[in-house]
Amino acid sequence: MREIKDEDGKIVTKDGNPQVEVIPPLERGYKQRSGKAKGEPMPVYSFAEVLTWLTNDWEILPYDTVVIDTVDSLNGWIEGLVCKELNTQAMGDAEWGADWGRAKKRLVGIVDKLQNLVKKHNGSLILISHSKQTQVVDKKTQLSPELPRGLASAILARADVIGYTTAAKKDGNYYINFRSYEERTIGSRLRPLSQKEILFDFKTIQETVKKYKEKDDVNIQTAVNAE
Repeated sequence: MREIKDEDGKIVTKDGNPQVEVIPPLERGYKQRSGKAKGEPMPVYSFAEVLTWLTNDWEILPYDTVVIDTVDSLNGWIEGLVCKELNTQAMGDAEWGADWGRAKKRLVGIVDKLQNLVKKHNGSLILISHSKQTQVVDKKTQLSPELPRGLASAILARADVIGYTTAAKKDGNYYINFRSYEERTIGSRLRPLSQKEILFDFKTIQETVKKYKEKDDVNIQTAVNAE
């Protein structure tokens, strides 16, 4: 928002109160960073505006997936805003963890709203995050999303599929791993991808799901029960 000014540059008031307006998307202070339009104003929208747009126009848009790239960058923006709201220099300065709690609530709220939207339209929500080493347990380095611990747990609890991506030096390919084990918070509630490591490619993931046969799991379960 910004204060409304008249032709002489004076702030317009009503009943003694400054009048405000929504800043047009092209005037929000961001510029194109690459391409032919580099340096020119870039339209920027608030989350509320984006959510309203998606809610109203989903059926006529040619997409079925919403991607946040990256969720840790989004959290950084939120933390900056929270520090400004609480008039603190850095996260952790507020009493009783008020800043951590407010930032977590805001990001989880965004994820919840987007999840509700895509579920309503049978779409998908993908959250991309960098990973970080948290601690060493039994000589194994623990990996988790590049997020505060409480926030990471809240986001992971909302995910149906959690994959860890890597680039292999041996063949130059990219892979996504759904093999859950102690030191990495990954896995899949979708059986076709559970405990798999496959090429990080949409077609490969799609084929893996399509070729899955539930009877294979039934046979394995029957064998385990028999033993």
